[in-house]
Amino acid sequence: MPAKAGAATPDPEIGTAAGAAAAAAAGPAWRQFSFFESSPVRDADDFAKPPAALRSANEVAAICQCQVRPPTSALASDAATGSASPSEAPVSATVRFDEPSASSSKAVKANKASRKQPCTLVGTIHGRIKVLDPDTLQELAAWDAFSSGAVAGRVTHLSSDTRGRVITLGEEDSSRFPILRVWDIRTGRNASRQADSATADGAKATWMPRLLAEGKVQHGSRPHPIAAVSHTPSLSYLSVALADGTVLLIRGLESALMAASGNAGIASAGSSGRPTPAVALPKFKVVFQPTSSDSGAHEPVTALGFSEVAAPAAANASAQVKTASTATQTPAYEARVSHGSKGRKAALARQRDPRTGSANAATQADAAKPASAVHLFIVTLSRVLRYIVAGKGAGGSPAVLDDVGGALGCAAVIPPRAAMPAASSGPANAPGLPLTSAPSSPSTAGKMVIARDEAIYVIGQEGREACFAYEGPKSSIHLSASQVIIVSPPFAPASSAGPVRSFANARESPLSTPSSRKGSMLPAEVAKITIFDLDNKLVAFSGTFDSGIRQVWVGTAGEVLVLSDLGELTRLDEKPLRAKLDVLYRKSLFLLAVNLARSHMQRASSADVLARTEALMGDIYQRYGDHLYNKADYDGAMAQYVKTIGHTQPSLVIRRFLDAQRIKNLTTYLQELHAQNLASSDHTTLLLNCYTKLKDVASLDRFIKRPHARASSRADADDAPDPLGGEGEGAAEDRDELPFDLETAMRVCRQAGYFGHAAYLAKRYGEHREYLRIQIEDVKDYGDALLYVRGLQADDAIESMAQYAKTLLGELPDETTELLIELCSGAFRPDPEAAHKAMRLQQRQAEQDKTNRGTAPKSAAAAYLSYLQHPSQFVRFLETVVLARWGQYVDMDAADRSQGEPLDDDAPAYELPSSPGGGEVDEVEQALRELGLDGRADDYEDAEVADQKSIWNTLLELYLTAGEAGGGGRERALRLLQQHARLPYDVSHALMLCAVEQFDAGLILLYERMGMYEDIVRLHMASSSATSSAQVVSALARYGGSQPELYGLVLRYLVSSPELLERHTPELLGVLRVVRERALMSTLEIVQLLSSSAHTQVGVVRAFIAESISATIGATEADARAIDDYKASTEETLAEIGELTDSGGARVFQMTRCTACAGQLDLPAVHFMCKHSYHQRCLGEEEAECPTCASHQTRLRDARRRQADAAVEVIATANAGDQHVLHRAADAHEGAGFDKLAALFAQPIMGNALAAQQL
Repeated sequence: MPAKAGAATPDPEIGTAAGAAAAAAAGPAWRQFSFFESSPVRDADDFAKPPAALRSANEVAAICQCQVRPPTSALASDAATGSASPSEAPVSATVRFDEPSASSSKAVKANKASRKQPCTLVGTIHGRIKVLDPDTLQELAAWDAFSSGAVAGRVTHLSSDTRGRVITLGEEDSSRFPILRVWDIRTGRNASRQADSATADGAKATWMPRLLAEGKVQHGSRPHPIAAVSHTPSLSYLSVALADGTVLLIRGLESALMAASGNAGIASAGSSGRPTPAVALPKFKVVFQPTSSDSGAHEPVTALGFSEVAAPAAANASAQVKTASTATQTPAYEARVSHGSKGRKAALARQRDPRTGSANAATQADAAKPASAVHLFIVTLSRVLRYIVAGKGAGGSPAVLDDVGGALGCAAVIPPRAAMPAASSGPANAPGLPLTSAPSSPSTAGKMVIARDEAIYVIGQEGREACFAYEGPKSSIHLSASQVIIVSPPFAPASSAGPVRSFANARESPLSTPSSRKGSMLPAEVAKITIFDLDNKLVAFSGTFDSGIRQVWVGTAGEVLVLSDLGELTRLDEKPLRAKLDVLYRKSLFLLAVNLARSHMQRASSADVLARTEALMGDIYQRYGDHLYNKADYDGAMAQYVKTIGHTQPSLVIRRFLDAQRIKNLTTYLQELHAQNLASSDHTTLLLNCYTKLKDVASLDRFIKRPHARASSRADADDAPDPLGGEGEGAAEDRDELPFDLETAMRVCRQAGYFGHAAYLAKRYGEHREYLRIQIEDVKDYGDALLYVRGLQADDAIESMAQYAKTLLGELPDETTELLIELCSGAFRPDPEAAHKAMRLQQRQAEQDKTNRGTAPKSAAAAYLSYLQHPSQFVRFLETVVLARWGQYVDMDAADRSQGEPLDDDAPAYELPSSPGGGEVDEVEQALRELGLDGRADDYEDAEVADQKSIWNTLLELYLTAGEAGGGGRERALRLLQQHARLPYDVSHALMLCAVEQFDAGLILLYERMGMYEDIVRLHMASSSATSSAQVVSALARYGGSQPELYGLVLRYLVSSPELLERHTPELLGVLRVVRERALMSTLEIVQLLSSSAHTQVGVVRAFIAESISATIGATEADARAIDDYKASTEETLAEIGELTDSGGARVFQMTRCTACAGQLDLPAVHFMCKHSYHQRCLGEEEAECPTCASHQTRLRDARRRQADAAVEVIATANAGDQHVLHRAADAHEGAGFDKLAALFAQPIMGNALAAQQL
């Protein structure tokens, strides 16, 4: 009965049947773990048996992994033919070919997708190669590689390159020399041939891949078997070692294979034999041949291996771009020689990193990258040599690297590890996942590993690099990334061995093998597999197999597959990283856990896996820190907690070290937290408090005054930080790289009394407001604050002065005023030296060298509040600003005009600057008009004009208040009001100021400009001065002509008191005379007005009343005569109209001469009702109107028609909602109100019946 699968037993003690093996088992003291789980592999169709393709283990000669598989048609055909072994009859003789037929596009895509999947190739001793599915190990296809017809052969070595080309070495009975064949399983027989055609002898044709090249491996006339074979991942170089120690090399093999024509090497459908090779195999070159003078002249070569030295990054740039678009979906493999349990030679292909899945694109790109040097390791029994294939010193004699050699199958080159995918959106081993071209770890890749009975050696390109003592016999080794799979030779245990009996009793069932004793419960032979981790220096797995070991290889997902001599197949799956870490946690092996996690990070297949592994790293460090903390090793615990930053909540660590005795450890953690830019404002506060508690000023200086992160990389002075910490490009970058919260740091330093550090931070990082607050409120250094403001940009300076100008004016009024004048007048230019002056005054550092540039002048309104307590400086400030910015000033030498010109309602209080083009309207004014605004009206005002008005309004107020104190301010205020044409100010504001300050001269000037003449008269009336009455009379004489209403007001004023009446009797009579002449008031109104005062005597106005009554009577009589004349004229006109319109009445024409020619009127004659007569010959043929009156009548008709049309338009507009159209129609006529009303009556609007109906 065969042994059960999964017969791997971890670490049994072997008895004394093999003394050397027993001694080896107790040799090294490396830590041993069970990081792999063993499980039997069963056939998909029969779960009680191993896979059918591998049951005949004695027929298996070599196994390797291939990155592609044959096309779907080939898999279908060979699946129909059944087993490919000669001992098993085929199920069907149907043959399918791999070329696509006229199938659908979906079938073509499915075919291409299937080719990108990997497969497992198995070479047999019958010369046949089987294609197996790597997951189920079911046979997919097969072909005869070294046997055909009556010719028998066998496969000795098997390998594959990054493109899926299969390299086979074998022997045939028809050839004395070994044969090398290179196949391409992606293509095969031509699909255009008949698929079911048979050969002449009746044999059925089977699928066969394309034969790219073929050649005999020979050196000299004597044949020698193949001892070892190796090639580069891209198949650029291939080397073969013969049993006599000769090493042969082929250069440019890939170029020769790529030059093959499209159909060359494909077997014909009618032939069952092997096809003709597509290209001839390049010639071998002897690179090493032992001579009699060598110390190892008779030693055979036991292993070969290529090592490629990657080119520098700059040299690889173009190759990376090229390979990124052309890389296929095939991972790179490194071929090497391995041996089975009985010393049989076999070729084993290893993926670069089995844990990366199908990392095809990246490894393809790695293979395509140009290498700066290619070395060939040659291993014999007693030494290791290096031959330079390409690079500096290529072609020379092999150099001896080490005097330690290895047995056959006990040496291999560590393959380069696959790169990490650039994106992690899909599974790690998904086909076609994009990969980067950089290797994950350059530590051990490309180095030769040699396993001897006493130790494991790692040989680099310059010699021995590492040695790991591990005693025990070793029959072969296999590599899985940095893990060495050691296969120990089998041995038969003795029945008297106690440990072996314990091992046998622990078995699930007794073993019964052909080589065991009848009825014995002991295995016939025991073989051992050990997996040694070179990176972590530990034994990851150790187990025994009771039925011997035939083959060992590594699967596509990193699993280790072990084929026993009885055909049992066991899978060793590596445990997840968490499971490994749990084992190490239980043993408190935290350092080993860290190294183990790091090695997994180096082999990470995707960014997601890398992120998860990094999270585990943080968990390891946290557990390690907790372990040390519980042992009271606080310094060591903090060293581990620091490494958890970014993975663990900082609060968990901070709470543990809040004790005052551990404040130094807490400071260390907080410093590292800030160094990684992961600190919050609370962490900054806590760290600064730790510094202040410890009184560690030096550490506080290092933390606060750290150098700029980019200072070393900046070559230009413009990139350096601003001397004042301004918001320049360099300062902004440095602020972005701050490892702490700036506001929090400044606040804590101020609270702790470290004003110098707070000011340094504010100045360095451009916190102008905070710096000024420190200097003014805390340090009280007003001079430094003022110098600092002078070094700022204009916008920042204005903002700073708006906040602190009042305080600075109280301490440094003159200096502050000068600065404000410069800011508001446009003369301000930032002074970078001012900051250095301030620092020299304070004796502080900070190398600052950036120069700022000034900006446009700013509004002076921001500084008004600061000058409330400093009027004299305020006046100086404002006068200087308007003079510097606009050239405006109060001209005290101008002509004194006590009275101003009347102010037009639509005119501004100053002269607007004339625009180019004279009367042309600019775009702004046009836009304002379209919006319904007037550019010269009060509802729109330019910002510059608004600033000017604000300043002059303020100056007017200051002049008036200074005048109250006895200065000459009121004189300047009056001059300011008089020069309104060039000094803009707000008239309403000025009027209010003059009224509040009782500035009568200003009020009179403004009233006069605004046309408020009545207010001027009333102002004089309200005055208590002796000359007020005379001023009233004078004002009436000045303004009465334009405002007649003033006469009635003055009359009441003059008769209001006997003194005024007595003083101004002549003026009273003059006023009455003007009123009568201009008919401003009737006589009755005058009498009523005079009688309203008890002080007016009749005798004073008797003559005036009499004259007025006489004039009234005369005017009445004249009006009566005019009325009579108008009545008579109207009656005559009506009578004439009646005669003309009376159709029954007779009309007598007495004209004797022709109106046209003035000749004697004779018949035929034409008489018109207008009493004009003409000869008929003097008129036109169709003349129906009097020529003499026609033009006058035409004008009248046109005028009436225009009036009617205008009336209709006005009425339609009024009906549409515009109720002001009638007012505008009335305003179109000149005259008083009665005249306008009469004009409307004259138009059809009010006289036409049709118009009345429309209204």
